[in-house]
Amino acid sequence: MTSLWERYGTITQAELAKNLTRMSSPWNPPQPIEDLFLQLNRGSQFASDGSEPIALSQVLRIGYTLIANTGLFIKACREWRKIRNTV
Repeated sequence: MTSLWERYGTITQAELAKNLTRMSSPWNPPQPIEDLFLQLNRGSQFASDGSEPIALSQVLRIGYTLIANTGLFIKACREWRKIRNTV
């Protein structure tokens, strides 16, 4: 597998851009939260494989935004912001 990846596995800028779009695609409960975590993990790994790693802080920001955008976790998001601002 490694030799196939090294020979044919070049990740293009267009693929990296599509990956970021996929990572940021909405999460819609009742879809399990694990699906969102998997979406973020796969996107982060793909970016690293493409030699453009995404900082953990950016992955967290994307995840927070997707959760906040559901409008279902207002209190939890408020608490998260309080904790993040005290670090």
